Amino acid sequence: MYTAQSLFYYPYGSFKDKQSPILRAAALYFDRLFILDPEKASAGVIGAEPILDDLDLLKKEGILVPVAPETVLGGLSGEISKAVQDDLKDEGFLQLCRRAGQASRWTIALSKLPDDKKLDEAVKSFMRDQARSAGTRKNANVPVYDETAMTALGRRDYRYADFPLELGESIMINHALFASLLLKKATPITDDAFHDKALKYKIERELRNEKIMQVVEDRSRSLLLAQTQFAAQALTDKQLSLPMLKLPLSEILEYRRANEPTLLRVREDLAWLAREIESQPLTKDFDEEIDHTVIPNLRRTLSEVEKARDSWLNGKKGKLALKAAGVVVGLATGVATLALGPTLLTMSSMALSLGGIFAGNVVPALDLIGDWKKKKAEAQGKSLRYLLTA
Repeated sequence: MYTAQSLFYYPYGSFKDKQSPILRAAALYFDRLFILDPEKASAGVIGAEPILDDLDLLKKEGILVPVAPETVLGGLSGEISKAVQDDLKDEGFLQLCRRAGQASRWTIALSKLPDDKKLDEAVKSFMRDQARSAGTRKNANVPVYDETAMTALGRRDYRYADFPLELGESIMINHALFASLLLKKATPITDDAFHDKALKYKIERELRNEKIMQVVEDRSRSLLLAQTQFAAQALTDKQLSLPMLKLPLSEILEYRRANEPTLLRVREDLAWLAREIESQPLTKDFDEEIDHTVIPNLRRTLSEVEKARDSWLNGKKGKLALKAAGVVVGLATGVATLALGPTLLTMSSMALSLGGIFAGNVVPALDLIGDWKKKKAEAQGKSLRYLLTA
């Protein structure tokens, strides 16, 4: 039975141009991309031009899914409160934040903070300790301010607080950790090195949390985490530089809709590659094993697929078969035309198998041609042509 592969982006409740690779990877491959709902958590917008159109497309497609802070706190308030309290007593976590070189404060909507007396006391104690170490009483209280804004949901009132970096980071990371693993069964992902390091530190420590430990020790969940994290790192890897992810997002979605059955086979093939990873998901060791072993192996496999494909395309039978299929290499014909690199080629509504992500252009309907099937069998991967272009 297929299990959805979903991502939970953290720590921000918004996307900008910098996050475009993650959006495109989600459009091409993943079932869902969750974020904390920006319109319920803050007065900020979810993105800025020209990315707003992409976000709207992903929402309409059902891929981008905002999660309200009250939904997270509704079932996980106790876990998040306890985890924040533990962070404020964890010298390793505090030192990691202090060495980050980030801004000294986090401005966070109070809707993200659990309503818990013990947490309130821990926050006040932490603030007093900070003020004492700084030799001042000035920062003993958390500054709170209000804002009113018109949003798609109508007029909304917001309350914010300026937290020290350590406290703010703890709140945001714990939202991502517990909401992704326990609430949405998703894999947390970020494109910021500091936040990634903070989450991995906490993953190792939160293994003492019974609910997190159940997720990590559950074989099926652990395998799903490994598969999803591996796919996310591979699809956004800068050296692989996927041409498909440089396309307009609307065309990526069109390609996906035309090839859903093939996408399922791609996921199965990548899942087998992920099974070779020995390290625990969401750890530094896992990242390094992917970067230094698994992605290079994937690249070698794809190179073999490319060689077999090119050999077939350059052969007499390949050219005749393409001509019979109505494909003229270098010309734009058919249902949709995609500029995947230097050459324009047809994209039909028929399955493109695995041609499409890692190289330069698309050849449709190759699964209908017997000779191509023989060649692809020689090159492993079969469905990995979804990750290649002819």
